[in-house]
Amino acid sequence: ERMGPEFVDLQLVGVYHDLQYPSNSVAIIRDKVGDRRYKVRGGDELGSMRVREIRDKEVVISVQDFGYSRQEILSLRKQEDVTP
Repeated sequence: ERMGPEFVDLQLVGVYHDLQYPSNSVAIIRDKVGDRRYKVRGGDELGSMRVREIRDKEVVISVQDFGYSRQEILSLRKQEDVTP
């Protein structure tokens, strides 16, 4: 059984970035496999992952795999953000 979502299945669907108080920033992350939505803040854990930082259009996540920790970035993918 899965211990929470896997990083590869996550999609960043929204960021509420608080410039004045960054610790109030919230990100909405969707697990494409379980079709669940998670509302996370910096420091929150999702299974073997921890939300490190919420930025304007991305979230920095540290992922624990087999005793190793790596940093990954989830980015908002919006049509208007794509430059030709």
